[in-house]
Amino acid sequence: MRRLLPALGLLMLQASPLQADNLYDERSFRPLAGDVRAREVGDSLTVLIVETSSAESRANSSEDSGFSFDAGVKDASGPSSVGLDVESSSDGAARTTRGGNLRAQISARVEKRLDNGDLFIRGHQMIRVNGEEQEIRLEGVVRPVDIAGANVVLSSRIMDARIEYKGKGWVSRSQRPGIFRRLLIFMGF
Repeated sequence: MRRLLPALGLLMLQASPLQADNLYDERSFRPLAGDVRAREVGDSLTVLIVETSSAESRANSSEDSGFSFDAGVKDASGPSSVGLDVESSSDGAARTTRGGNLRAQISARVEKRLDNGDLFIRGHQMIRVNGEEQEIRLEGVVRPVDIAGANVVLSSRIMDARIEYKGKGWVSRSQRPGIFRRLLIFMGF
């Protein structure tokens, strides 16, 4: 044992001094029970897409016009009269209605933190069911205060939002007019 102590002491003198690093990094620290809302590049959040749009345009017109002329002449055989009556009437009505509805839920990722603290987000989702593909793409700018505590934001709270919804498959193809109908439309019929 006495021989071991000097050897251990010599070994300790030759070893490099210990360095302690701090495990706390202020930039990436998130407390265990803290806020889970997206705020940095790479964070993800859920977007609830609830978009409803409708537009209606109406036009009504009505026009009435009238003209009347009566004249009477007396002669020996008795009174006679001549008359002229002109009338015109026109009615017109037009109505255009258009509407759309989109409800979906998609995850998006923070791609950039803007100078004012707002977050540029982008998300993509592809769903394939029975040969039908449905694709949703989303991008826009979100204010951190609009992100709810469960890390969810409504699509109506996204500035400069671009929401694209496309479908491919038998159902989408059946919605397109046939070749003969497209030819007639092309020719103006």
